[in-house]
Amino acid sequence: PRSTLSPSSAASDVYKRQLLCGACTSACPTFWVNENFLGPGIFLQACRFILDSRDKGFNLRKEILRKSDIWRCHGILNCVEACPKGLNPFQAIMHLRKILLFGGKR
Repeated sequence: PRSTLSPSSAASDVYKRQLLCGACTSACPTFWVNENFLGPGIFLQACRFILDSRDKGFNLRKEILRKSDIWRCHGILNCVEACPKGLNPFQAIMHLRKILLFGGKR
C-alpha cells in the first residue's frame, strides 16, 4: 500500500522511512531537464521538516521552495513507482504547493 502524507501525521514514521536513495529523483523526467527543479526526494524531505511542529526553519524553507520550480512537476508519478519504500513524493509536492499558495503549515 502507498503511504499518504497528511498534516495530521507529521510525527508519523511515514516521513522517517525515506531512504534518501534517489530512486524517485532519478526516475523524474522533470529533474532530468530542469536544473532548478530540486527533485521529488528533496520535496518529500522538505515536507517532512515543514510539517514537524519543531521546525524552526519554516520561513527559509518556504523561500527555497518558491525558487525551486516546484510547479514544474507534471504528476507523471514515476517517483511513486520508483520508490522502494512505497512512499508518495508526488503527494508531498502537492501538499507543499498548497502551503505555498494558501500559507500555513497544515
